[in-house]
Amino acid sequence: MSFPSFDSFPSLDPGPSSQPDESALSKKLDERKDSDRKRERGYEPRDDRAHRDHKREREHSHSENKGDRKRAHSSRDKSSREHKDRHRSSKHETSSHRDRDRQHDTQAQRSATRDVSNQDLALFVSDRRGDKLNITYGSLHASSIPRFRRKGKDVFGAEMGFKIIHESSKGVEVGLLGRRPGMRYVDRAAATILHATEVQRLVKPLNRPLRREDEETGFIPLSNRAKPTRTRDKSFQELLLDGEDHLSSTSESEISDHDDDNDETTLTGHTADQEAIRLLEETLVQDPTSLTSWHSLLAHSLASIPIDSKNARKVRGEITLSVLSRALAAHDSNGTSARFRALYLHAGESVWSADKLTAEWETALRTVRSKAQIYLAWFNWRLKVRMRAGDIASVAEDASRTLRALDGPSMEIARVGVILRSARFFIEAGYHERGIALFQAQIELAYFCPETLRNAPLSTQLSVFEEFWDSEVPRMGEDGATGWVTWMQSPSIESDTSARTTRRRAYEPASKAGEDHYAQWYEAEVHMDKQHNRPLRTTDESDDPYATILLSDIRAFLSIIRTDEGRWFLLHAFLAFLGLHIPDLAASFDHSTSNGSDDDLAQPSDGWILPYSNRFVSSLFPESPVSDDWDVSAGIVVAKEDTESKRRATFGQIKEWPWKALHPLVGTAPKGVGRMWETVDTEHLDHEFIDNVFTQMSNVLENDDDWDTLHIAFQASMSTKSAAKLSKSLLAKRPDSLVLWTTHALLEQIRGRNDEARAVLKANLIDSSPATSRPGAAEMWWHWANLEWMSGDVDRTKEIILASCDQPITSGVGLLKAKRTLDDRITASTSDRRHWICLRALFELIVTSNASFALEVFVKVNDVEEQALLDVCSSLMLHHFAHTLRNPCPAAVLRTHAETTLGRNPENTVVLGCFIESQRGQWSLDRNKKLRSTQSAGGRPRRLVRTLWDIWNAGQERGEYAYERLRQSLNQAANQPGVSPLLWKIFLALECHAGTPTRAKNVMFRGTGDCPWSKDLYLPAFGPIQSAFKSTELSHWAESMVERGVRLRQELDIFTQNQDDHDMDDGEDLPAVEAEIEHRAHELRRLMPY
Repeated sequence: MSFPSFDSFPSLDPGPSSQPDESALSKKLDERKDSDRKRERGYEPRDDRAHRDHKREREHSHSENKGDRKRAHSSRDKSSREHKDRHRSSKHETSSHRDRDRQHDTQAQRSATRDVSNQDLALFVSDRRGDKLNITYGSLHASSIPRFRRKGKDVFGAEMGFKIIHESSKGVEVGLLGRRPGMRYVDRAAATILHATEVQRLVKPLNRPLRREDEETGFIPLSNRAKPTRTRDKSFQELLLDGEDHLSSTSESEISDHDDDNDETTLTGHTADQEAIRLLEETLVQDPTSLTSWHSLLAHSLASIPIDSKNARKVRGEITLSVLSRALAAHDSNGTSARFRALYLHAGESVWSADKLTAEWETALRTVRSKAQIYLAWFNWRLKVRMRAGDIASVAEDASRTLRALDGPSMEIARVGVILRSARFFIEAGYHERGIALFQAQIELAYFCPETLRNAPLSTQLSVFEEFWDSEVPRMGEDGATGWVTWMQSPSIESDTSARTTRRRAYEPASKAGEDHYAQWYEAEVHMDKQHNRPLRTTDESDDPYATILLSDIRAFLSIIRTDEGRWFLLHAFLAFLGLHIPDLAASFDHSTSNGSDDDLAQPSDGWILPYSNRFVSSLFPESPVSDDWDVSAGIVVAKEDTESKRRATFGQIKEWPWKALHPLVGTAPKGVGRMWETVDTEHLDHEFIDNVFTQMSNVLENDDDWDTLHIAFQASMSTKSAAKLSKSLLAKRPDSLVLWTTHALLEQIRGRNDEARAVLKANLIDSSPATSRPGAAEMWWHWANLEWMSGDVDRTKEIILASCDQPITSGVGLLKAKRTLDDRITASTSDRRHWICLRALFELIVTSNASFALEVFVKVNDVEEQALLDVCSSLMLHHFAHTLRNPCPAAVLRTHAETTLGRNPENTVVLGCFIESQRGQWSLDRNKKLRSTQSAGGRPRRLVRTLWDIWNAGQERGEYAYERLRQSLNQAANQPGVSPLLWKIFLALECHAGTPTRAKNVMFRGTGDCPWSKDLYLPAFGPIQSAFKSTELSHWAESMVERGVRLRQELDIFTQNQDDHDMDDGEDLPAVEAEIEHRAHELRRLMPY
């Protein structure tokens, strides 16, 4: 709290005065000094004799002061008369007179103040003769303000209790009770301290271990001793050189002092990053093959370079090269890591020349241990190089080399990854027909190959397959397709292309008056890419040369896939390519291609496996970053009521969990809400084509319950009624399948028909009494018990669990026998053990109503993969128990379990959602920052699916800085190797949604530099962010798309020519417009002041 100084107060009533002579002035100054010294001595405590001496001196001083006052008054009267005469005779010399008058007034006021200071009861004195020059000059000069004497630290006019703390030329600082307020984090001094380079940090003493009590409590107590004397701060290099000598030179007496005082801690004069780097250097000297330590050293070295700083990419690349070059030279085994080589090569892209970069990639292909990982990373790099040069035709050569290098049955999944990456590349570059044709041909070779050619070489198969391809018969996914093997048996089948001809229609843009023609061309391209994606036949009429796909266009991308695992992954990769997200597909692919080492990934594959659309991208961001959670009532800011509709969502639209952890029709909420495929996930897809794929493959995959379950789930995302019809038709063919009956019961629950679901479950479990070892029996028991539990009927749930154990007795003995039976089945079972564990945990939960006892059941598993599945089940069970069913549960149990499972499953969105729910009301900025971190153990970056979840989570947060937090997350993810176009599309959509076209333009340039083949990164220049471009820039941008090989459905010149013609038509009124402009210019010149 601050008040203005007395210098800003007006004078009380000063009178006119004149400047005295120098001798009188010096004499008065000497007298004033003597008086001040005597007064100071008078206030000091003395004995009685000294007090009497002081009293006589004060009386003597008082008599002298009387004479001084008389002389001062007479001098002032005389100077006043002289002043009046001088003022009448020197009207034009007011400036010099003003200066002399100011000096005199100052001296006179000092004399008057000194006289008043000896009067204890007089606080101020008034001079009633005003200065007439104040009227002449309009104000009082600062030097003419009367002198004052402050009595104590009180402030006149301030509230009681406020006293002066500090005084300066600008004013005085006032505080309550004269105490200085504490420093806040927003103060400048606090910011200076936080940003200081020299800091002291409390660390664990290096020369002795902590006490057992300190280790158990988890903190280091502060010392009660005085602060040690700081010496000169050494440089970081000196600390590294003499650190050990300093520790060894510590005296024995000092060590004993440390042992006596258990509160002693060690103070270091360098930062935490420097301390961490020093410890990592010591670790690497002992073990140079520790890749985790090298990655940690790299992370600390890059921490001082902000990602968004100028030339950050080049500087960070040079630092990365320096650290990783040391690692490669330290030990030969470090160079065999795919992750290590990928980081090394990614950093070299911004530093090395093209020839050196190519040579380093060739070295990596020879030395890296995981061939699948390094060749996939090399293929991604070659896509970038080819498209920058506009040589899309040479991509086939790179794909062929990659497929040849990954030869053999053990590399089939990796080859499927190359096929999926190539097809995704064609889609992103605008060649949709070629991507679909590639998968059609590969599935025909893998599933519909004739028996006589199944073991033949690929060249032999393709020579025969070319006849089938050129016959123009329906292919996989098209109406009437029967497969290659059927055509070989009846080659006279002819193609019916009437349906396809009616689908391909030319887009005719509706020309609107005043609408920009660049925007029309943008809408035409987007519409045609969405609608015209199926390949045409040679008999179809089309002017597009890329719409018809010959076998020679895709021959180099085909391979032999014969194993069951490879064909399973091929089929599900096709579904992902068509737009259906398969949870855990990318993680399973990385696990298979990295020889089981998830930390040694060159580039995570979810960047090109995730099938998220543009509609999904636009739905990630909040409608408004401004918070509306507060209201004002009677001038008081209050929080609005937190209703369920406004509560922060727990589980979002990012769905990632282990395969088969949840049934395709089971979601994170009752009635299937949050399941794998919902309406919002499939409404933009080609339903007819995907349904044909499911139906045609069902005839090949005989009795595949998992495939039929996916088909029902896809139909349920569009219409639950049609899905019920499909389910009944499949059950009519296979009535003995418990998996299909369970799917049908879950479908009835989604439709809200719980009684029908109970009837289905009872008919298959109670009436028929199937064996517990029958496939699907344990899962059916679990879903039935879960149905009753979620309905709130605990007694009925207990009866069902007892019935599954063949225990009709509900007493204590029956409960104990049921627990023993479930434990025995958990021990004996293998495939259905997870469902028996869930039943056992649910039984413990409803009997004891204690969540801790139920969680102990899930801990009894040692298998890592099964533990990941059970983490999902336990998290949802605990979430439903505490939040959905509103049962009392300690918050500490929820938080502890959520943090434990999150450490094992950092990309599992079910676990992440439960973690968010457990932290509700306990959220902190540090936890949020740690949760959003893009780095994980071992230097492995977070997957793109985790980055998408972080973006969704940031969009759910409330506050005006949501966009900035999203930018930071995306900037960190964009600096990782192998960035996908999906990430750049999200970044671009964020800036468009934020209304910052200039930022969006910069992001678009960065994105097209990393992914020069992505058409979706070029098109926004003609649509959402067109305001940031000039017309000439747009024309050059379209030419760049053509030069790089990006496909354009229609020529831009057709639309711009229409605009030119329109401008020429408007040119008829050009003379009138020019005349008006000239008239306005003339008026502006006439009205100018000069």
